[in-house]
Amino acid sequence: MAVTTHGYPANLHSPMEFLKGEKFCAAVTADLSKSPDGIVSLTDVMQMIPTCKGLLVTDVFLRIDASTTVSTVVSIGDVSDVNGYDNAVDLAVANGTITKSLEATDAYGVGRLYTSNDLTINLKFATSNVSAGTLTLIAEGVVLEQYA
Repeated sequence: MAVTTHGYPANLHSPMEFLKGEKFCAAVTADLSKSPDGIVSLTDVMQMIPTCKGLLVTDVFLRIDASTTVSTVVSIGDVSDVNGYDNAVDLAVANGTITKSLEATDAYGVGRLYTSNDLTINLKFATSNVSAGTLTLIAEGVVLEQYA
């Protein structure tokens, strides 16, 4: 089965647009019913928030705005560690539920310094045939180095 990658919104500001020392906060909402093929499947990856060299991501949150109708599991991470920020988050929970990376259980629970460009914070699905649900991924951090 091929991995489907959905890109992040074109109007989202890249951390590269922030000045050294500035705080970075990005929030991206995904409506799972509006995925390119109308359904999110097992092993799909949604690229949500771009990162850049010199960005220190200190916190990542996932807010379930409208829960899925079936148990739907996602991991939050990047290409280096698909579940570095959070592992096995079930989206079939009460609307408004918020999850957060934890220092004790998540590889990036204490933060992640990006040392290269062209990476994104992603959602990786471990459930097949998801066609409903809305969620918002939020990342906070600081730009430690300025790159053009």
